[in-house]
Amino acid sequence: PVPKNVSQLRSFLGLLNYYGRFIPNIATLLKPLHKLLCHENNWKWTSECQESFRKAKETLLVSNALTHFDPALPIQLACDASPYGVGAVLSHIMPNGQKRPIAFASRSLNKAEANYAQIEREALSIVFGVRKFYQYIFGRKFTLLTDHRPLTAIFGPHHGIPALAASRMQRWALLLSAHTYDIKYRKSELHGNADGLSRLPLADRVKEAKVAELFYFSQVEQAPITAAQVRRGTRNDSVLSRVVDIVMTGCLLWGRRVVIPPALRKPVLKQLHVGHCGMVRMKEIARSYFWWPGVDGQIEEKARTCTSCQRIHNLPQLAPLQPWEYPEKPWHRIHIDFAGPVEDKMLLVVMDAHSKWPEVAIMKSTSAEKTIEKLEEMFSRFGSPVQLVSDNGPQFTSHEMATFLQANGVQHITSSPYHPATNGFAERFVQTMKHALKVSIGQGTFHQRLHSFLLFYRSTPHATTKVSPAFLLFNRELR
Repeated sequence: PVPKNVSQLRSFLGLLNYYGRFIPNIATLLKPLHKLLCHENNWKWTSECQESFRKAKETLLVSNALTHFDPALPIQLACDASPYGVGAVLSHIMPNGQKRPIAFASRSLNKAEANYAQIEREALSIVFGVRKFYQYIFGRKFTLLTDHRPLTAIFGPHHGIPALAASRMQRWALLLSAHTYDIKYRKSELHGNADGLSRLPLADRVKEAKVAELFYFSQVEQAPITAAQVRRGTRNDSVLSRVVDIVMTGCLLWGRRVVIPPALRKPVLKQLHVGHCGMVRMKEIARSYFWWPGVDGQIEEKARTCTSCQRIHNLPQLAPLQPWEYPEKPWHRIHIDFAGPVEDKMLLVVMDAHSKWPEVAIMKSTSAEKTIEKLEEMFSRFGSPVQLVSDNGPQFTSHEMATFLQANGVQHITSSPYHPATNGFAERFVQTMKHALKVSIGQGTFHQRLHSFLLFYRSTPHATTKVSPAFLLFNRELR
């Protein structure tokens, strides 16, 4: 299309200059267009400019810049995107190192695509180029060029797309995985051929060649159902048996897909989900091989009710734990948490990070007010700590707790949300205490068993410090 402003004209001239070595008298040819770039000249597209623009395009198309496709030569695909279009250039790398274009392609972005983030528009340009020139590059190794560096990691062979990336990017990465390519980064100033096409896209969208989707299946030792089972199930079904006579093999077909009788649908769904793929992939496979009324709904139900999938679905990878610094003095940093209900009782657990000395209080209420009362009692015995570590429970993050800790000069540190292991001192002790109380059921009251366990724990050498918590806290052993 004809440039409408200086920015679009610069993009067009950048495209021509990229192949300037193949265009004779390019400076003379483009002189009327270069005049429009001067700041002292107002934008005015004259007939002289139109003629120069027309001749420039014709010269590019008929000059020796273009080359025919040769299977023996390396292929290079350069792709780029602008806020309103995508472009791609398919080129050969000639024996002398020059890049000669085979074909150009561009199109405008629709309303939804124009709202994509820049990284998604750049990825869309790659998908557009791969689909457009599918017949040239499928089954052949080629070089993919982009001026957006993050895509070299996302679509490259070494890193792969993150598990939490947008579904759109994951679908595109899956599409590109069917091709063999080396993706490379090229600076924008060296990327003029694809950049010019993306900034001057064709107004009319050309229908892209339909690309056959390929699916790969691992061989199974035994198919979930056989043709003989389908024939028997069809014959016994009251609905399908009425039309079985029109099918010579005894299997009813819906187009090219086998219609599965109700009795055989459960094993088919089970086999379809054996790899725990998502419902979108399950539907894609199903639409290639079989059908029955309501198959999409049953596939969605199968995927939603899979306990294994739900257990790990959308769980982000946890960051590696960083060990807490070992305090130099007792009661310098304490870790606090609630445990329970343990035998219908809630327990407030406080652990000294230096000595590993535990304090456990039976709580009738876990409110911020009652928690502060117990902490005041402990602070009266051992003094105020420098730091207090807790999870993000409402009683610990309340305004009352913040005021109390600030008044006592205590720094409050909260562990990572949904990551209890970051408050591991308290969490590990809670597990040990629960186990001890569980195995001692029947050996006294709850209070007796709890006090007995605390005495034993406080007077036993700890696995980390090699001495008892009592010795580190009081510099003596308990009797």
